[in-house]
Amino acid sequence: MILDVAATLDARDGATSAAARTLAAAGREVPDDARRLDVARAVARDLADRGRAVGLVRGGATPALVLAPTRDRAALDAALAALVARDVRRDPAAALRVARSAAPEGAQVHWASDVPPPTRAGVTVHDVAGTARNVGLVGLERVAGDVWLRIASTHPGPRDVAVTLARPDGDATRATVRVPGNGAATWRGPAPPGSGPLRVALAPPAGDALALDDVAWLPDGRLRVALDREAPAWRRALGAVPGAEVRVTSAAARVPADLRLLHGRPDARPPSGATLHLPAPGAATETVRIAGWDEGAPLLAYVDLADVAVAATPAPLAERGVDGGAWRPLAWAADGDARRPLLERRAGDGPPTWRAAFDPAAGDLARRVAFPVLALNLADAARQEARLAFGAALPPGTTRDGVPVDRVDRPGRYRAPDGTVRVASLLAEPVTRLPAPQAPPPGAAATPGDAEASARRATDLRTPLLLLALAALVADAALAGVRARRAPSVAPAGRA
Repeated sequence: MILDVAATLDARDGATSAAARTLAAAGREVPDDARRLDVARAVARDLADRGRAVGLVRGGATPALVLAPTRDRAALDAALAALVARDVRRDPAAALRVARSAAPEGAQVHWASDVPPPTRAGVTVHDVAGTARNVGLVGLERVAGDVWLRIASTHPGPRDVAVTLARPDGDATRATVRVPGNGAATWRGPAPPGSGPLRVALAPPAGDALALDDVAWLPDGRLRVALDREAPAWRRALGAVPGAEVRVTSAAARVPADLRLLHGRPDARPPSGATLHLPAPGAATETVRIAGWDEGAPLLAYVDLADVAVAATPAPLAERGVDGGAWRPLAWAADGDARRPLLERRAGDGPPTWRAAFDPAAGDLARRVAFPVLALNLADAARQEARLAFGAALPPGTTRDGVPVDRVDRPGRYRAPDGTVRVASLLAEPVTRLPAPQAPPPGAAATPGDAEASARRATDLRTPLLLLALAALVADAALAGVRARRAPSVAPAGRA
């Protein structure tokens, strides 16, 4: 059995799902406030109670077999209890592959989710999607010193949503945002005075399905920048970023910082924060022209590198170190028919790390508008690092509100063992717009609840259909009258 653990399964409308109606028809009641995941668990227990050996595959972003097929009810209950619906992404195809590879010959594959499987062939579907409405925060950023937020709603009509922005020290700002039906609205305004992360909470309407998107956190606006040597152009550009505190120190690779610029130190591995590795001062260089760049890369957003010449180190970036791993080219020069990378970003998880074969603060680029824009993009990337991905694993010793945690399981402030505080928020519009119940496939047998809903729909449609038929008859009669009036008068045969 595949149990989805996407964050949408934390919605408390599982009792209105098709799977819950099927359980109720079998005499297994589901609480009114059951989460979608609770219903999926109940389906698994129901299968076990029928004497089946049940194995579990955790769905979500990284599907995995968490329990081999067993009739041990205690083991099943423990595995079900360990599942938490927190993933922002899901991979249905991978989940189905894992289940089919783990299933013994002749075993049934069951799918418990609020989205359909990639294929229904050989799969028994348990739709746990409910019918409740939801309102949630789906965007939260700083814009020119203000706070910008976005709220989405699945309610059919408009809603006035109260929002509170508060600092840990108690200062708060309040606002009301009118959100259109089945739409979204934005608000922008000043942040409350004070320091520290900003907590934004909305007061959802009664019956709101999901609580995970009612609160979000914005990191502190302060940006700690560490340079390992004096660099006037960088100091000016980064010092102009609101909230930036620029410090020059030979210990830049070790001191607490959100952004580091390190010259000629490819082996340095800072403990946290974003890092840009630059060539060592005095390194041999040659003038090359940037031939192209990745305009979709956040670091280069609105950075125009057309016709820019730079003093680049002759050695390819791959030979300069910054310990192995895959690197993604962001800007390059022409090297015959190939590309010569000039700026790259490390691929994969972890703090953002870039390496450059040239110093953007030197030469042609420093005299263009593109340079301060690049500095601002660096600052934005570093600030983004202060946010934790929802559902991400955490290092041992991390706490939330003083309680040890090993995973980001809800919005809040998380303190790492080194004292660094980072925040987490859901902010995922596809999650806030909860998946609706699935339509049964053609020819599928309807559950009692489905039949009742179909009867309701048929009754609801009967009146408008009768009215349409009556209107058609009236129109036909009227048209016949018009034709009769337009027809020429012809005397019957045999009359004068």
